[in-house]
Amino acid sequence: MSLAKKEIETYHDEQMQRAAKLASLGEIVSGIAHEIKNPLAGISCAVQVLHSEMDENDGRKVITAEILHHIKRLDRTIKDLLNYAKPRPPRFVPSNINTVLDKAVFFVYPEANKQKVVIETDIAEDIPDIMMDPDQMQQIFLNLIINAVQAMPDGGKLAITVCVKDKNEIDEHGIRIPETDRVLAIRFEDTGKGIDSKYIDRIFDPFFTKKSKGTGLGLAISRRIIQEHGGDIAVKSEVGKGSIFTVYLPVAG
Repeated sequence: MSLAKKEIETYHDEQMQRAAKLASLGEIVSGIAHEIKNPLAGISCAVQVLHSEMDENDGRKVITAEILHHIKRLDRTIKDLLNYAKPRPPRFVPSNINTVLDKAVFFVYPEANKQKVVIETDIAEDIPDIMMDPDQMQQIFLNLIINAVQAMPDGGKLAITVCVKDKNEIDEHGIRIPETDRVLAIRFEDTGKGIDSKYIDRIFDPFFTKKSKGTGLGLAISRRIIQEHGGDIAVKSEVGKGSIFTVYLPVAG
C-alpha cells in the first residue's frame, strides 16, 4: 500500500471514529437542549411582557432587561451546543471563496470600524471556484474575523490574504489534507493581543475559552466544518504581536 493511500485511510478512520462519538454526544445534548430550550422560551416571553408593562422610571426594568440579556446568552449557548453535537451536513456546490469572504467582511465592518480596526484584503487573481457549503464557510470566516477584531480592543489591522498553494508548500506542523495536491489558503493575520503558548494547543477544544463571554465552541465548530470540507486550519501566535489563522481547503483537479 502506498504511503498516500495509507494516509487517506488513516484519516478516514479517524473521521469515522470521531463522527461516531459525536453521534452519541448529539443524542444526549439534543435531549438536554430541548428540555432547556422550551421552558427558556416560556420564561423569555413572560419576562418580556413584564418588561414592556413597566414604566421607564421603574427601577425593576433594569433587572428585567438583565434577565432578558442572560436568557439570550443561554439561548445562543444551546444553539451552539446543538450545532456542534448534531451538525447539519455540508451542502457542497461550486462556490467562489472571494464572494463568501466579502459577505463576511461586510457584516463585521461596522464593528471593526467602531473599534478602529482596519481590514485589508489581498486576493490573488484567478482563484478557482471550489466545492463547498458557502453558508458554513461564511460562518467560519465570520467567526475568525470577529475573534480577530475582539483581540484588538484598542485598534489594529487585520490582513486577509487568499492564494493557491501546492500542498508541499505548507509548513505548519500537523496539517492534514490527504486528498489533493493543491490547496486554497485563506490567511487571517491580526495585530492583536496574541495567544499564550500554553493555550495554543487547546484553542480548538470544545468549551475552551479565555473570554468572559462566549461558549468556547466557535473554533471547535469551525475546525469540524473545515475538516468535513477535506481541509484543515492552522494557527500561529505570539503574545503582544498578534495571531495568524490559516484555513486550507482542497482545490479539485
